[in-house]
Amino acid sequence: MLASLPPGHGPAAVAASRAAANFALHDIGALQTTHGLPFSNMRVPAPTLAALLALLLAGEITAPTAKALLARAFVADEPWAPADVASVVDAEGLRVVALSDAEYDGLADKALRENEGMCAKIRAEPGGRGVQGKVMWFVGRVMQGEGRGPGVLRPERVEKAVRRGLGI
Repeated sequence: MLASLPPGHGPAAVAASRAAANFALHDIGALQTTHGLPFSNMRVPAPTLAALLALLLAGEITAPTAKALLARAFVADEPWAPADVASVVDAEGLRVVALSDAEYDGLADKALRENEGMCAKIRAEPGGRGVQGKVMWFVGRVMQGEGRGPGVLRPERVEKAVRRGLGI
């Protein structure tokens, strides 16, 4: 059981164990099933999975980026070495961009200014039906804006910035 690791293992070890278990059960399991392969035919070496998880747990990549990289490593002609994970992340600019709240607010404000009609609808009924969907539409606009690759901003921080910009 993950919650009962040997003494000396704190919350970070529990989080790492859960992340590894989730990847093994859900993401690798789905890939194995989709490709009709048993778990005994593991296509992503454990050290490569560890390198991917290390980047995820360190906050250097987002979960969607980690899942996309796992899928790519899974279907690769040759097994990825642990160093390949970092090389792909760096070559494709997939590392999370460290931004302050003010910088996130600036990105959100730009998207809000470009879509005043939608803002007016949300502000008219901040608790109304469909507000969450409209907020998430703005999150998507910010996440994809200005040539940023997928997964380089934290969506939860973008959502907070959008909500601050909308005053909700």
